[in-house]
Amino acid sequence: MTSKEIRQVSCKKRNALSEEDRAWKNLCIMKNLRSLSILKCYSSFLCFYPIGSEVNILPFYEELLSNGKALYFPKTDLLKHELSFIRIRDFSEFEAGTMNIPEPTGDDIWDPACKTLSFTPGLAFDWAGHRIGYGGGFYDRFFTAHKEILRMALAYELQIEKEIPAEAWDQPMDYIISDKKIRKTLKGDFRHE
Repeated sequence: MTSKEIRQVSCKKRNALSEEDRAWKNLCIMKNLRSLSILKCYSSFLCFYPIGSEVNILPFYEELLSNGKALYFPKTDLLKHELSFIRIRDFSEFEAGTMNIPEPTGDDIWDPACKTLSFTPGLAFDWAGHRIGYGGGFYDRFFTAHKEILRMALAYELQIEKEIPAEAWDQPMDYIISDKKIRKTLKGDFRHE
């Protein structure tokens, strides 16, 4: 299958989940995240605000905030075709942004000098760490410029394929956290251990 076909199939599977199934799977993903000792090594987290049927870990983000962690959410610049990440201090600091996706209202921009972990959305993944997003390339460009960030894909198990096509510019994930598994990918990059 092509990336476009995988994108359509994965989106259809994810959208077919009942609200109850999605809520249960979100709880399982949060449980898996809480079990990761590596999270304690980070004070800055790049997050995403869930839209539609995406993985929703907002309660986990709130736990991170209450533990004094710095959370940054993306702001999309369609003209420059890039993401910037803005710090939030509570969940009232959002407004409808690009494509009606909630974006932070502040101006405290993420500092690349901080040791940072990214929770990364997507439509499909494979266990080698490859990711298919929505097709804009925003995260690939961002990660190309910031290779030092630990990348954790969050996905429902049904979004994970045996293998998906990867292009030269695609930026693989370090971990994939699903409702069933925690998997360090085959990327072979051990810089974060």
